[in-house]
Amino acid sequence: MLAFGCTAVATLLSLGVLFWMLGYLVIHGIGAINWNFLVKEPAAVGEAGGGVAPSLLGTAILATISSIIGIPLGVGFGVYLSELAGDTAFARFTRVAINTFIGVPSIVAGIFVYFILVKPTHTFSAVAGGLALGIIMIPIMARTAEDVLRLVPDSIREAGLALGIPQWQ
Repeated sequence: MLAFGCTAVATLLSLGVLFWMLGYLVIHGIGAINWNFLVKEPAAVGEAGGGVAPSLLGTAILATISSIIGIPLGVGFGVYLSELAGDTAFARFTRVAINTFIGVPSIVAGIFVYFILVKPTHTFSAVAGGLALGIIMIPIMARTAEDVLRLVPDSIREAGLALGIPQWQ
């Protein structure tokens, strides 16, 4: 009971500080957000004004590139492991590899992409960043897709087959 009380007090204190900081930021920062802030480039250091347009565009580009790489491969691995692989040695090896790659730090993916893409081309690019993020995304998507597909009951699968839907659909 004492541990529960201490935990509750610590949680309430932490949440109180969090909401105080959030409220402070909203009250003092809401006036700075306007259309010009979203569409203009940053101002020089020491000058007033400026915006975040390049940051928003860069984030959108990186998210798009990483999604184009990570989602199809990850979902493909997940569908393969859930629907087609069964309990073969290759499927077990692939599951172990995916579970291992989920735990790999992101810096490892970054260094890998640096040596295979950035260093040979002698330039940093959004493609390199997107590739690194896509590599990080693949095992997460594969594991998630496999787990979600395993939640589909066999009765639903059999009903689909009985209606003439191919297994791959």
